[in-house]
Amino acid sequence: MSIESHGHEHELEPQYGLPERLPAGEKLLWQGSPNFNAVALRIFHVRKAAIYFAALIALRAGLVLADGGGLTEALLSLAWPLPLALTALCILVALAWMTSRTAVYTLTDKRIVMRIGIVLTLTFNIPLRTIRSAALRQACCSAIFLAAATTGPKRLLARASVRSRVLGSAPIWMRRNASSARRLRGPMFR
Repeated sequence: MSIESHGHEHELEPQYGLPERLPAGEKLLWQGSPNFNAVALRIFHVRKAAIYFAALIALRAGLVLADGGGLTEALLSLAWPLPLALTALCILVALAWMTSRTAVYTLTDKRIVMRIGIVLTLTFNIPLRTIRSAALRQACCSAIFLAAATTGPKRLLARASVRSRVLGSAPIWMRRNASSARRLRGPMFR
């Protein structure tokens, strides 16, 4: 059960998304990558940033018009804020795209493995026995949001948004709970 490779950066991995081959007796149950739209909208807040920049640009043009300037003057006053706003939005979109292309989440029958990072790749191995609670929620952009909280001295709150098209190959408990996930509330899903 593998997903498509996102390039040649991790060609030296013994198994895609994992730092080493699975030990004997451990089975790969599910593997997925973040959904680009969900990352852009929910993590990098591209829509909110676009609305913010549009409001600032409209305010600037409105103030020039209110001061008695003409339409040409108002458009010329946007000569430097408009390119800066577009550059900022392009950077956010590029970060969301790189995040969605480089992260891989793997669920085995013994652990969750998260390979994340754009420049510096980190791999988190979270044994299933240390997971205190987990929740699943279907959200915007055809994405599934999975949150897990661990126990012990090094607590970790992991949040992942994955493509729902791979949910068909997800473990049965994920498919069964996806319909009831809309009722979930709390700090894991803010």
